[in-house]
Amino acid sequence: MYSRRLLPLLLLLLRSSICPVKAACRPVEEGQKTTLTCSLGKKTCSTNKFLDWILDSSNTKVIACTTNECGGFHSDYGIYAIVNNNGSTLTILKVTRAGFLNMETKWICRPCTDSRREITACDKLEVYAKPENPTCAARRNMDQAGQFESLTVSCSTTKVYPKARCNFKRRTKGEMFVTINETLTYRHTQTNETPAYYRSECSVDVPVAELGEGTPSFKAFIYPDVTNGIDLVAATTVSAAANINAPFVTFTHNSTSSEYNEGDTPTFTCTAHGNPPPNLTLTRKRTTKQLASVQGNLKTAELTHTMEPLDCLDTDVYVCTGQNKHGVTTKEISIGVKSENEKDLQQLLDIVKEESEKKGLELNRKKTEVMVVSRKQELPISNIYIKGTRLKQKDQFKYLGSLISSDGRNNSEVASRIAQAKTNFQKMKTVLTNKNISIQTRRRALECYIEPILMYGCEAWTISKQTQKKLEATEMWFLRRMLRISWTAKKTNDTVLEEAHTTRLLISKIRKRQATFFGHVMRREKLENLVTTGMLEGKRSRGKQREKLIEGLTDWLKAGKSLEAIEATKDKSGGP
Repeated sequence: MYSRRLLPLLLLLLRSSICPVKAACRPVEEGQKTTLTCSLGKKTCSTNKFLDWILDSSNTKVIACTTNECGGFHSDYGIYAIVNNNGSTLTILKVTRAGFLNMETKWICRPCTDSRREITACDKLEVYAKPENPTCAARRNMDQAGQFESLTVSCSTTKVYPKARCNFKRRTKGEMFVTINETLTYRHTQTNETPAYYRSECSVDVPVAELGEGTPSFKAFIYPDVTNGIDLVAATTVSAAANINAPFVTFTHNSTSSEYNEGDTPTFTCTAHGNPPPNLTLTRKRTTKQLASVQGNLKTAELTHTMEPLDCLDTDVYVCTGQNKHGVTTKEISIGVKSENEKDLQQLLDIVKEESEKKGLELNRKKTEVMVVSRKQELPISNIYIKGTRLKQKDQFKYLGSLISSDGRNNSEVASRIAQAKTNFQKMKTVLTNKNISIQTRRRALECYIEPILMYGCEAWTISKQTQKKLEATEMWFLRRMLRISWTAKKTNDTVLEEAHTTRLLISKIRKRQATFFGHVMRREKLENLVTTGMLEGKRSRGKQREKLIEGLTDWLKAGKSLEAIEATKDKSGGP
């Protein structure tokens, strides 16, 4: 005896063994072949009439089947059926929507001619016609201000059935295509043919902010509105006639130097290129004050602003900002207004202190020092204060590893470099003076570990005859100790060079580095260029003038004039 829990399951199994199973159907293209299936499970009819195929829209019997064979009533449409062990299969050689048999309807199989036992073989046979002459395009849309606002991607077809549907995908930076989720717009027009078709159009608006930089590219699908219709057509690739990019900003001012005198009136020029057209603004970073702005209506926007006569409080960072719907780009220019007296310098220091305190920083009065650069024997006394404390005045200090002196000379720096090089030579003495190692290898070690210490910052040295003698003496000091030549041994420098299998190279290396750096300076119109080649106003001092860096390079390059030396350094040759 079966339990009550198993009884529903047994009833379900018994029912499934005698009840027919519903068949499925797929969309079919007009004029093509399709097959419908009716599964009965087993032949249970009491008579020879086994099954009828019915066209539901007109309740028309299309084919009648006995237990052995089927007979066609509409052979001119190419419809036939066969009987198998589980039911019947109906084949339509040429699907059509025209004439008496409109096949775009529900198909039924009726076992044993009993309408009470009808089986739906197909809920509705989806008949479609692929789009003819599909075309897709993209166009730009401008807002009222004339700025590039969005792209409209659209597709159309001259003939399709049923009404067309569309799917648009855009290319991302990673060359992947993602579906556009914006709302699509459709327009359908029915043709006058029999059977009727449609002329369909679809479009979507894509905001510029959602597009990646470069030329926008899309995949567009226009397909008949049937199940999985998108799989029935190929994609159309669409490229917009526009290059989308964030603003590219250039920012210049009418001086090769970032230093100005009080009363100067610099002019700033800010240019931005972008699509959509960018808007430009010029602001001060410290005060956040907007100085000028311009709204772009072309791919290129330009802003020009001339400052009022400067004073020391105008020392600031000036920011040019280019912005469109695709991004923001900024460029900065720092300008300093040179102080003519201690009062202006004190004002500048007060500005630095105030701005630092806004960021939670405080100037360290013990570590903040002042240096006055002057050619006078007695240096002027500075009176610069922070919070009532007078800053200490120094004769020299280190900046980025180089020693800066108040007299503007580099004698102290060269002496410091020589001392550091000799100290490090002594630390490596066991290697550099080891006769078991060839002199060539030891010289390579000297070039690798000691000479960089000696020549650090040499690009800015002014090498006088006295300085050159000190450097050459240092070079010989290295070689004599590497060869273990006693200071009491009476050997000339030429003999030492011969034993070391080398020549004097140190000064030549320094000059080459200076020429290379000088070439970089000449090729960039920056402050360094102005300092190196500019002329000072006023009278020259009495007595012999100090040697300039460019004069030393002129002699070394064997150029007749300083101008020839400048041109020689620009070709990156590094020396004669």
